[in-house]
Amino acid sequence: MNPRYLAYAKAHGTLDPEAVLARDRERYPGGCMTGFIVWLGYRWAEWLKATGRRRPLTEEDHAAFDAWLSERAETPA
Repeated sequence: MNPRYLAYAKAHGTLDPEAVLARDRERYPGGCMTGFIVWLGYRWAEWLKATGRRRPLTEEDHAAFDAWLSERAETPA
């Protein structure tokens, strides 16, 4: 499972990505990954602002973002 999707599930109060996917299928019937895609875009914007980084991003930036995202997932959305 994608670690970013696992962070999304955790941020939404569960460690079960399948439960979040089922919820999102109901909330976004035209595209069940819509919630994740929008959520992830907002997280990228937060991280970019917090770090002052700009695109294009390096592999190190992606690793730093993933570590930050994992820490942030502790707090439900």
